Amino acid sequence: MNKLLILIGLLILGFGTVLPLFHPSYFPMHDDTQPARVYEMTTALRSGQFPVRWVGDLGYGYGYPLFNFYAPFPYYVGALFQLVGFDPVSSAKLMMGIGMLIATFTMFFLGKRLGGVIIGFVSAILYSYAPYHAVDLFVRGAVGELFAYAFIPLFLLGIYELYSRKIKIQSLKMLIINCRTGIGTTIMGLALILLSHNILGMVALYIVTLLLIIGVLMSLVRRRLDGRLVALLISTVLTLGLTSFFILPAYLEKGITKVDTLITGGSIYSDHFVEPFQLWDSPWGFGGSVPGSYDGLSYKIGKLLVVVAVMGIFALIIRIVKRGSILFWEIPAIVFTLLSLFLTLSYSEYIWNFIPGFSYIQYPWRLLVLVIAGCTIMTISWFRLLQKTLLYVASFGIVITYLIFNLKYFQPQTEIPYANLDYTSKQSLEYKISKISDEYMPKNFIPPSSNDELQTRLSNYGDVLDVQVVKDVPTRKIYQITVDNSDVLSDVKIFRPHIAVFPGWIGMVDNHEVSLKEYQGEIELPISAGIHHVELVLKNTLIRQVGNAISLLTLFLIVYGLFFLSSKAYETTKLR
Repeated sequence: MNKLLILIGLLILGFGTVLPLFHPSYFPMHDDTQPARVYEMTTALRSGQFPVRWVGDLGYGYGYPLFNFYAPFPYYVGALFQLVGFDPVSSAKLMMGIGMLIATFTMFFLGKRLGGVIIGFVSAILYSYAPYHAVDLFVRGAVGELFAYAFIPLFLLGIYELYSRKIKIQSLKMLIINCRTGIGTTIMGLALILLSHNILGMVALYIVTLLLIIGVLMSLVRRRLDGRLVALLISTVLTLGLTSFFILPAYLEKGITKVDTLITGGSIYSDHFVEPFQLWDSPWGFGGSVPGSYDGLSYKIGKLLVVVAVMGIFALIIRIVKRGSILFWEIPAIVFTLLSLFLTLSYSEYIWNFIPGFSYIQYPWRLLVLVIAGCTIMTISWFRLLQKTLLYVASFGIVITYLIFNLKYFQPQTEIPYANLDYTSKQSLEYKISKISDEYMPKNFIPPSSNDELQTRLSNYGDVLDVQVVKDVPTRKIYQITVDNSDVLSDVKIFRPHIAVFPGWIGMVDNHEVSLKEYQGEIELPISAGIHHVELVLKNTLIRQVGNAISLLTLFLIVYGLFFLSSKAYETTKLR
């Protein structure tokens, strides 16, 4: 009953971070595409596309492989709300609210595992009401990062479960049986991060790689293979297999897009390091990130969180001096936090230059999500030092103080009336929304400079007199066309159906497959003069088929291993 009350209390307090989402208005944010993306995901699902890769209206009306490259999980959540009857804007707001609230509960379960129910409760509040959490929603509108923020504690909980006891390697089967909780939680946390945010998913894989390297080195020193290392390796392999439907095409097919523009211009990481004083205190704002220290948004960690985290370090030192004891997770937590903190500062630029793929993080201050998670965990060392009565008093005082000082950040800059058509009309989708994010268009596609230019382009179908659209869903287009026959010198004409070039498109003219050609990043079909039935269908490439198959096979293995594999487990020795 007490645990139920705690969860209800968490839910009530957690709602403080999302209350503005329940107002009958909307608010401006940096990435003002969320309702449009939810709408496009819903449209694709309704057309029978799964997993969703291609959306039909974005990409300046040429279509866009958005969810082939951009982590899709949050938008599946948003689409569920629209599918049951909510409008696109309300669905987007509910999606964002779910992402915020999940963070409260995942950190509660991590904190509870490390220190008990009360400590879990306080940890959840510290994590949920961190200022940067408000920046992600009400300033940046970074939905993918919101969800990754929510799943980081789940991922760390899985790592804790794997390393919280010594595991003897009797057989692979017994290892899986005795590590089911850790393996299952790690897979869930890591997979959801990978499917929520490409960049933080990459960072999580770097963390796992570092743990694996350390585990291998320790096994070599001890001349004995550590069961925990094997369990982590199994978890990682299964996670990569489970998410292959997304990560394989996203990695192997990105070369045909303009994705490299993400690390040019104003997104070069060296221009966006944080100054140390900004981590302690920086003005609250709704602007952007700029070189130097005059940024328009805040990077503060939260003074109270920093103070209690530092107290956690002192508490650890006191315990070591007095009792000579240390919990196995405390030193890694401190190292994890300090390393993440260091990587946000310009002093770490040589690391950014050295590690492959780090440039795609774009903004070093993104790693504040790891800093905040680490600081929250570090506070637990101090809370564990307190006697029960003092723990209750300190917890109450810290929660109230934290809410008083931080609740004010969880508000938008302003509220505005909205119409769903602002995000779902063809005109808004084809130009206004498309120009916000077009990095997955073909490399040689030239974006229009204005909506008028775009409409002129879209009205030109090549050597075509009349176009009747018979069917228009994201991955299947059918036209009845009349091709110009006035040029008697040439039998071959050109039809441009306004579809962006992307592997997998197949063209049929009068039920006969034809070779597709490319013109400035869009598809064109050679076609003879006359009246024709033209069909274009997007099929999965071999890479996508392999990714889908691996994901299905891995899902079967995970379900079997976690729920149906059984045998008498052997004893495990718990660490202190």
